[in-house]
Amino acid sequence: MSQAGQNQSGAVSLDLLSVGIVVLTISTALIHFLLALSIGPPGLAPFPLLFYLNAIGYVVLLIAYFAPSLFRLRRPIRWLLTLYAALTFALWFVLNKHHDAEGYLDKVLAIALIILLVVDDRRATQARSELSPAQRR
Repeated sequence: MSQAGQNQSGAVSLDLLSVGIVVLTISTALIHFLLALSIGPPGLAPFPLLFYLNAIGYVVLLIAYFAPSLFRLRRPIRWLLTLYAALTFALWFVLNKHHDAEGYLDKVLAIALIILLVVDDRRATQARSELSPAQRR
């Protein structure tokens, strides 16, 4: 398969592109979670809480993206994850006054994730256009 899809048992099969999406998403979620832990417990202080929520958001979107029950919503979820990564990327420049190695690493991961998600969307769109109308359902 050129993209992740459902096999006949309903399970999601993964290809290299999907594995890349999983690894990059978990990596950036882990970076945000570790940064939150280094700042402090998840209290009402804005930055630890934002980092915890950011990490959770990545994990939730990743789970939704590969959930067999949400397969019909895969494209909107893919774009939501893409926009989430782009928003996180942009907010780093706006809110962060101290740019460090972890931040730059996370931005590289975010760019790579966005690229993989766009490539995945193009492949899925192309594969869908090659199906007959009866197969698209």
